[in-house]
Amino acid sequence: MLQWQGAECDVWGRRILSLPGEEKPHLILAGLAYPARSERYDDLEAPDACASAVEGLLNEVSSEIGYPAAQTSDWHLYASQLYRRLLLQWPFEMIRLHPEAVTCSIADTLLRAFPEGYRDTPDNRRRVLDCCVSCFPFIRSSFYDCGILRNTSDARLLAHGAWSYEEPPFVLPPPWHHASAAEVECGTLLLRDPSNAWRLPFWRVTFPTQDIRLLHLVRDVAESVQGLCDGWNYVFGFQTLPSDLPLRISGYSNHVTSVETAWKRFRLNFSVDRQLSELLLTDRRPMELAHVCSMQWRFAHERILADASILSLPRLQLQFSDVRSQPLQALENACVALNLGVSKSGADYGRSFSSRRVMATDTNDRGVSFERWRQSPYASVITRLAKSEDVANVARCLGLTRVRDD
Repeated sequence: MLQWQGAECDVWGRRILSLPGEEKPHLILAGLAYPARSERYDDLEAPDACASAVEGLLNEVSSEIGYPAAQTSDWHLYASQLYRRLLLQWPFEMIRLHPEAVTCSIADTLLRAFPEGYRDTPDNRRRVLDCCVSCFPFIRSSFYDCGILRNTSDARLLAHGAWSYEEPPFVLPPPWHHASAAEVECGTLLLRDPSNAWRLPFWRVTFPTQDIRLLHLVRDVAESVQGLCDGWNYVFGFQTLPSDLPLRISGYSNHVTSVETAWKRFRLNFSVDRQLSELLLTDRRPMELAHVCSMQWRFAHERILADASILSLPRLQLQFSDVRSQPLQALENACVALNLGVSKSGADYGRSFSSRRVMATDTNDRGVSFERWRQSPYASVITRLAKSEDVANVARCLGLTRVRDD
């Protein structure tokens, strides 16, 4: 929702600028993330912000800063933007093709698919993905967050190690307005990678004079842990850091049932900090999957709270339950608190938020997605972990209620 605020914000100084896709590829290309560096965790500290790394990162990021466009008929521009993203997602295949030939092929296909112009909707985003697949059959829609079709044989690609710069599931961006120098000078840059929980000291040094504020989204412990468990067991991602030896995570690495899921024995999922990386990859400690996920949740929030205090960074906390139940109100509250404009495009996206949650997990038997943990195989373990002292202390600091037994 915040990303879409920038599309129709009238006052440049109150406009949100962002990136069309994930931040991780830019960090890799700047030598600040695996496999461009050897460390197998997502932490970045102040000393990592050396001049050469920061220069490379800012050059990468500045080439894409802007905001989404709700509609377009400039097919060549949109095709060139898609090419840049596909190059990060399918580098070994796309690098063999001539950029202009790729752009022309995509542009011609988009023109035929959208003779009256493109307007961004989840369905149209899927049609754009179909256009890309029709142009280049090596692209697999199974790995996209907006894709519908899933071919389990595609998952074998995940066993090939570092085969893409972007972590699956891939993001297919909408048409993009690249910000002018004046817009960059006046606007607010939104960095939205959850792994920034481990990078606040790095960003403080990278942007030494800028006003940095934290928008801290928090969610119920049980919901979060269940969602992470679902993601770990998702066949087509969320693949991140590799392990040289088989992982010892019950409920995950021991659930490999086919060639397609064999990669799970050697891959972590989601964001992992130095502490958890050492436990899983160095010490090779046996753990339950729900325990690993509860540590991901706890360590991230502990680090945010600690670094926000140490670095004196203002922190605005949002409850995910409020975003889910009243998305437009949550958007407006965040914009007002951050002195940003509430634009028509942001409000429109807020109103349609429920239809745009493309990676939402299946609902439980009552039609409620966020309470599905109560019927999951992890329910009893999640309840125990949520009530443990370490997790409960963090939940109290975040103003979250205790998990009930019913």
